[in-house]
Amino acid sequence: MVSPISCALRRLGAAGLALVVGLASASAVAQGTPLGTEVVNIAHVTWQAGGMDQGEGLSPEARFTVARGQSNGILTAWELDKGLTDGPFENIYFPDAEYRQNPWLPLPEPVDASTLTGNPTPIDRSTPLRVFRTDRIRLGVPIFFTLEDAGLNRDPTRVETVEVTLSDAATGDSETLRFYENGPDTGVFTAWINTTNAPSPNGDGQLATQAHSVITAQYVEATNITNNLAVDVDVGAGQFDPSGLLFDSGSGAPLNGIELTLIDMATGAPAQVFGDDLVA
Repeated sequence: MVSPISCALRRLGAAGLALVVGLASASAVAQGTPLGTEVVNIAHVTWQAGGMDQGEGLSPEARFTVARGQSNGILTAWELDKGLTDGPFENIYFPDAEYRQNPWLPLPEPVDASTLTGNPTPIDRSTPLRVFRTDRIRLGVPIFFTLEDAGLNRDPTRVETVEVTLSDAATGDSETLRFYENGPDTGVFTAWINTTNAPSPNGDGQLATQAHSVITAQYVEATNITNNLAVDVDVGAGQFDPSGLLFDSGSGAPLNGIELTLIDMATGAPAQVFGDDLVA
């Protein structure tokens, strides 16, 4: 005959075994299972007393969700060097990137559509680009992004991806991008977005914005919110080109030596004028 105490010890031992199995599985699964996957371990335990089964037994469960520990990722916005700043600069390779449609589609090639440095020719991404960190852009220039996080480099033998959402405060436009690692085992994920002041629907691979708006890029990790990342980029006016020309309305000839005074229509006084980066 098995005493109640003996049965209790057996139950405790079985429950302890189930817990050990669950922890061992968590370690193994975390290396090859997508983040956010729920893993369930079930141990079915039965016992006998006097040679007879004692009920249906126990089926304790151990549940856990595959997640990363706290990481130290960095999400950064960059602008292509056009000779308007002293840097510092970095050379970064921006391989393919995609935007969410059904299915995912390649992003339109980056094009500078700003008034000051605009060029309809797509920017050549075949070699690393000379870029500088920025928290403000001129309207119409493409924004380049990097997400650096060694913890997202889960397979050193292949190029991996992460998803980042961009949104504009003024227009409400939103784009979800798939950043590509810029090489196997780098832990650096990159993408870009063209900006426009023309109407543009959500999910078309470019971001509609306006002067004085704010563009926000966000990486969200549902399994561990401490790894969430965000970066804001202010948008400059970009509509007045100080290197432009004035023309005689009668002859069409360019005029020299002309000074302009911009007037604040609300006050009638000369306006406070900033550069299109909202600072200069």
